[in-house]
Amino acid sequence: MRKYLYTNEKEIDYLFATPYCNGAEGILSNMGNKSKRVISSGEALDTQLSKMLDEGVQINNILFNNISNCSLSTRDRLERAGTKMSSYEQGWFPHYQTLHCDPLGFSSKSLLAKTRLGDIEIDLEKISNEITNYKKNYAKPEGIFKIDKPYVLLIFQHTGDATIKHDYKDFKSWQKIIDFADKVRGKGKTLVVKVNPQNVNSKEKIQLPHNSIAIQNKFFNNDLLMNAKVVIGVNSTMLYEASIIYNKPVLALGSSWFDCHPEVVQKVKITDDNVEIKKPSDRDIVYRKKMFHIMTSMQTPIHPNKYDLIEKHRQASSIRKISDWLK
Repeated sequence: MRKYLYTNEKEIDYLFATPYCNGAEGILSNMGNKSKRVISSGEALDTQLSKMLDEGVQINNILFNNISNCSLSTRDRLERAGTKMSSYEQGWFPHYQTLHCDPLGFSSKSLLAKTRLGDIEIDLEKISNEITNYKKNYAKPEGIFKIDKPYVLLIFQHTGDATIKHDYKDFKSWQKIIDFADKVRGKGKTLVVKVNPQNVNSKEKIQLPHNSIAIQNKFFNNDLLMNAKVVIGVNSTMLYEASIIYNKPVLALGSSWFDCHPEVVQKVKITDDNVEIKKPSDRDIVYRKKMFHIMTSMQTPIHPNKYDLIEKHRQASSIRKISDWLK
C-alpha cells in the first residue's frame, strides 16, 4: 500500500490525485485546518479510491490530474457518494504553457462544455489582434514541411489518452478512422496522417490508402494546420487549434468541450456514409473569436517557457494555484 493512502479517517475534505505527491503535500500544508490528503494519480489510483470507498471514507472533494486512471465505475461510485469532482489540466493557448482548473470536470464534462456563448459582447477587433499576436508568438509556421497538393489532415492521439478512454467509447482501431478519413476527404486531395509517437510503438499495424502519407514529428504542427483544407480527428487539442486559430473546417469523431459548440467543430460518426464538410461561415468565425476570448480568460500562464521544464513546473504551479484557491 502506498504511503499516500490514508484510510484512518472517515471524512476527507479535499483529496488530490497528482503525480507529484511529495511536492503536493508540502504545498498543501499551508491550507490551514481543512482535512486534505494526497494520493498518486498513477495506475494505482483506481484501486486506492475503491479501497477508500469500500472502507466507508467520505471524500467531499477530489481534484484530479490524469483522470484516465480512474475508471468510469469508480467515478460513478464517487458521484453516488456525493463527492464533488474537479480537474486541473493543461490550458489551451498555448497548450503546454498554461493551466486551467475546472469545477465540473474535464473534456465533455467541463464547464466549457456546458456554457453557450450566446450573444456575449466582445471587442472583435481586439480579439482579432490577440489571435494575430498568438500566431506570431506561438503558431509560427516552420516553413520546413510543404505539400504541393491540397490535403486533408488526420490527427492521431495516444490510444490510452484520457479523452479517448472517456469520450470516444466507439473507438475500435486507428485503421477504421483512416478508412473514414479516406472516405470523406474528397477527390484529388492527399491524406496526411499525423502519427502520435505512441501509435508507432503500439501493436496496431495500419495500412495507408492510395495518395496518402504519414508524418511523425511534433515540430510540423503549425505548417500542417495552416495549409490543411480539412482537419479530422477524435478530440485532440489540435482540432480546436485548427478551428479557432486557423478557421479550418474540423471533423471530430469523439466528444469534448466542443460538443455544445457546433460553430467550432463539426461532430461526425465513423458510420456516416455521406458527410458534408461545412466551411465556417462568417457567424462561425465570430463565434470562434469569442471562444478564444473565453478560453484565454479561463487559463493561467506558467513559466518558465522552456519545453523540458514545463511539465514539472505545470504540476507544481497547478497544485499551488489550487491550494491558494481553497484557502
